[in-house]
Amino acid sequence: MSVLPEGIPSGSRKPLSVMELLFPSSTPHRPHLNYGYSQEDIFSKTLSDGITHTRIITSENTSLKRQLPSTADVSESVIPHQVSEKLEMSLTNPPKNKWRVIAIMAFMFSLGMNDGAPGALIPSIEEQYHITYSVVSLIWMGGAAGYILVACLSHKIQNWIGTKQKTYIIGCTLFAIMHSIVAAAGGGKFPPLVLAFFLGGMGSALLASEVNIFLSRLAKQSKYLGLCHAMYGAGATVSPTIATVMIERGIKWSRFYLISVSLMVINCINLTCAFKGAEQDLSYWYGDHDEVVHRPPHSPTEESDVNIELGPIIEGQDAQVCKSKNPKEEMVQALLSRVTWFLAFFVFFYQGSEVALGGWIVTFLLKTRGANVSAGYVATGFWAGLTIGRLMITRPLHKYIGARRGVLLVSLASIIFITLCWAIPSVIATGVFVSLAGVTIGPNYPLMVTLSTQIIPKKIQVVSLTIITALGCSGGALIPFLVGLGAQSAGTFVVFPIFLALYVSMIVLWLLLPNIERTVAAQNTWQKFW
Repeated sequence: MSVLPEGIPSGSRKPLSVMELLFPSSTPHRPHLNYGYSQEDIFSKTLSDGITHTRIITSENTSLKRQLPSTADVSESVIPHQVSEKLEMSLTNPPKNKWRVIAIMAFMFSLGMNDGAPGALIPSIEEQYHITYSVVSLIWMGGAAGYILVACLSHKIQNWIGTKQKTYIIGCTLFAIMHSIVAAAGGGKFPPLVLAFFLGGMGSALLASEVNIFLSRLAKQSKYLGLCHAMYGAGATVSPTIATVMIERGIKWSRFYLISVSLMVINCINLTCAFKGAEQDLSYWYGDHDEVVHRPPHSPTEESDVNIELGPIIEGQDAQVCKSKNPKEEMVQALLSRVTWFLAFFVFFYQGSEVALGGWIVTFLLKTRGANVSAGYVATGFWAGLTIGRLMITRPLHKYIGARRGVLLVSLASIIFITLCWAIPSVIATGVFVSLAGVTIGPNYPLMVTLSTQIIPKKIQVVSLTIITALGCSGGALIPFLVGLGAQSAGTFVVFPIFLALYVSMIVLWLLLPNIERTVAAQNTWQKFW
């Protein structure tokens, strides 16, 4: 059988056979047609016996073997340019992904509301319980303990829970319990708040890692990561505004969490339904397929998609062993990976600086700059800037200069804006520069996740991203606590030097990562890092 390459009129040239399309290097006198795939992306090399050996995995994960003679007649359905859409997980492949992305966006909005509210509520919490900065900061320590616990058990949690659907149910339930405790504890004692934030920390670590892993598998992942994390920023923008209005009208601060618990119940139902059956229709993209082409059925009567995987034929028990996963081994490999730790501490410093700034800027303006209760709207400006940055800047940065350079650029801009906030003693100027800092702080996280999926081996990506996410979330809890300790002894201005120190550390860690976006060999030190 022979076919004519797409876009070439019939009769204008001699048609190419399917095997010539698959192996263009064997026809030196004809143009190289690869449709974006190399020969190694399609099949393993032909052995000396003239037969190309491949392995076929059906959607039921049944190992088969097939021998394709080099002169075999191959169906037109396996031509690379007709397969490309099947290779990538997208918003419509599988079809349920659109619902999943929308459900994640709704959850991220609620998560943002959860993280953005404390900044506006801290003064009211301090007043009700008559506690100091260092004591009120224990709510973040409770969250950090929950994050760290999940990180330590990351290699076992998925096996214990079983499915993604159950992961979302458990995570949302932990959040709902947290919000219920805080809403009820408004007239009680302070320790239950710390317990509540501990449960919220566990839920956040579970769900954030699951969300990042799913989004990182999508085609154009930086677009969807930026969009979904922009919804986090939108939630964090809305919550200080709602909390400030409630406080101004004399409504008890704890009533804010009645809104949060209602939203989390809705998210639990939505995510549970959206990810029902996810193990089946997402199994290909979550598997360890570094060199696999996902092909449509060879005939209309076939019920399942077929994947042709490179490598030798493996039969019987050996095939099952090859496909089995050892959680302990994956955990060890992830812990021994320098890239995992560089990224984990990068996110630790990033989320710590982000949450500390959003959480303490209002208190700084009230206590140091003499602002009134309306200073709560400055926190709104910060989170609004973060939302705009993730929504409008993330994708262009990734597309035009790459994730590595994009992070370096916005990090340097953030340092400049925060320095100006610290140096200019004006409430209005602080509000403006904090909002601009939010714009440049926002893209860092989605760009980090985008790059991490390219430099972390796929076999350990789930465990590594869980560690990175959990440690990052713990940074979002520990750093605000340390800022509280510093504010107790030196003053609330310490949020600025701590932020600057963390961002400098982030840049150093980022430069230590492999520069996979460099297209030519480095001629000097500058090219090596940039």
